[in-house]
Amino acid sequence: MNIFRPIGARSKRAGRVLTLGDLIALPAAIALVALLASDATGNPSAWVTNRGSNSVTAIELPSLATREIGVGVGPVGIAADDRAGFIYVANGNSASISRININTDAVDTLSLPGSIPEAVAVSRTNFFVVVTSMETVPFGMGSRGRVYIIDSNSFSLVTTVLVADDPEGVHVSVDGDNAWMASDLEIQELDLAPGPSFLTLTNVIMGIDLTDDFEDLISTDDKSILFATNELQNRIDVISLSTEMIIASVPTGSRPEDVVIRPGSNEVHVTNQGANSVTVFNATTFAPITTFGISGVEPRGMAFTPDGATGFVVTSMSNAVVTYNAATHVETGAPIAVGVTPEEIVVVNPPSGARTWNVYE
Repeated sequence: MNIFRPIGARSKRAGRVLTLGDLIALPAAIALVALLASDATGNPSAWVTNRGSNSVTAIELPSLATREIGVGVGPVGIAADDRAGFIYVANGNSASISRININTDAVDTLSLPGSIPEAVAVSRTNFFVVVTSMETVPFGMGSRGRVYIIDSNSFSLVTTVLVADDPEGVHVSVDGDNAWMASDLEIQELDLAPGPSFLTLTNVIMGIDLTDDFEDLISTDDKSILFATNELQNRIDVISLSTEMIIASVPTGSRPEDVVIRPGSNEVHVTNQGANSVTVFNATTFAPITTFGISGVEPRGMAFTPDGATGFVVTSMSNAVVTYNAATHVETGAPIAVGVTPEEIVVVNPPSGARTWNVYE
């Protein structure tokens, strides 16, 4: 029986809800753990990797109170499994992954010898953590990059997969069955679903120009479209996953970095680290909506509150996070100070209802 996975609309199996009243019927030890684990604010929180200070800054919402948590050396990528209650951090300079308990801030570390972890994503349904790594692996007459597959239940390494050189961004589909990796000239797909195709790697698209540089990517919920930042071309490439072809390109500002679909909307938002701006375009027609400046230098990671109302942008050279009204594209309040050289950000949505958890039987 798995007690502490909060309710999620995309869970594989419906569960019975456990409230404080139900705890009386459980063994005392289990009840005590449930009480401790559910002692949270009930509000979303934002988590930011600080590469220069070897830490993660947690930002409580809506109070904006912050605290800093030490992790490995050179943390870059970050992802959340809010239903299990963990944050995963890719430590780029210490060959490891840190796992932070959302409720207690306790940190576990998994060593990945020889690795240079870059980005991380979570399959909540298949219980995997996918980590891209920038180390070079000899392969035939050339070389390959590597992706690490980690079991999120045991926090242990399952296997590694050789992929295209310099894998950077990684995105896992909403249903948890597919992972896409962006490298310099290629986008590849990894099958995470149980079955005969498990861990099968396929090429989705190759760059058509030697100056192509795919950096980050995200798919629509129905897995029909993939949006990929092409950093050196100053654009977003729109890829049909059924035809594996680029069907449109959307101009951005200089050096687009992070791409996010705003929750509850039909908008795609992109940070432009070379222009200190954010580009917004329509997710269906791919028509540009606006590009607006932000008060910070070198915007990188981006995230939204679960309702899509507020956007967060990490400004790496300003050691801050900027917030803005996602509907009007106007900044709100002063920048939030974080650690040194912040990189990426994730917003964690807690289970609906304080002290309420899902029970799978």
